Amino acid sequence: MKKLCILKKAVLAAAIVAILAAGSTVGSKASTVYSNDFSSTAEGWTNTGAVGEWGVESGEYMGNGYYGGGALFSMRDDVAVPSSWVYETDLRWVLSGWSWGDTNYGNAGLVISNSATDPGNSQYMYFGIERKTDGAGVTQSIYVSDSSSHIWNSASFQPTSAAYHLKAERVNGNNYVTVTVTGGTDSFSVQTDDVPYIDQLTKVGANVYFSKWGFDNLSLTTTSGPAPVPEPSGTLALVTGMAGLVGGFVRRRL
Repeated sequence: MKKLCILKKAVLAAAIVAILAAGSTVGSKASTVYSNDFSSTAEGWTNTGAVGEWGVESGEYMGNGYYGGGALFSMRDDVAVPSSWVYETDLRWVLSGWSWGDTNYGNAGLVISNSATDPGNSQYMYFGIERKTDGAGVTQSIYVSDSSSHIWNSASFQPTSAAYHLKAERVNGNNYVTVTVTGGTDSFSVQTDDVPYIDQLTKVGANVYFSKWGFDNLSLTTTSGPAPVPEPSGTLALVTGMAGLVGGFVRRRL
């Protein structure tokens, strides 16, 4: 009788676990707002800012601002930024154009703004990689800024390559953004302070500054509310039925 009681408890416990597992699928559902691997086209992007050019080259969206100086933007006016998002891209450094003595400098990254036509003179947030070469070698850092003259920098890190992955993330509608850069075997993150106008930043874009960089696998994804609760599966129904049968069997034996 003791063994039967243990069996009954085990089957009932399995049924409860299955029910809880089914309920645990309720949560946020990720969906893609925009993505482009630039294998063929960059249609829909509008270039603005400093002298320079953007165009698809060998499967990358190449921003070439090294000879024009200043901030060169490429923006989209047809991609709406939701309240929770992940905006990310692969980045490859090609050439720096700004020099001061023996130092070459440039940066590139992603932009969200309230204007697709004049992002640099509007409310914006910029998430980028700053790369500097001097007599001591190459150093890099995450460089994040906004139109209120706030600047957030990570510690400098030594690169193992000139290729990176840049990700900016705003979760749960928070007013701050977490930015992570991975380059080779190195990975660094920085978190901004609260940005009170972040909900007004509804346009996405890219930026290069005094340098030439290639963008690839660029995407904006969002979490858009709770996922539907799944119907009980056949396995769950079977486990529940077995629990009932075993329970009845145990009662008859007792």
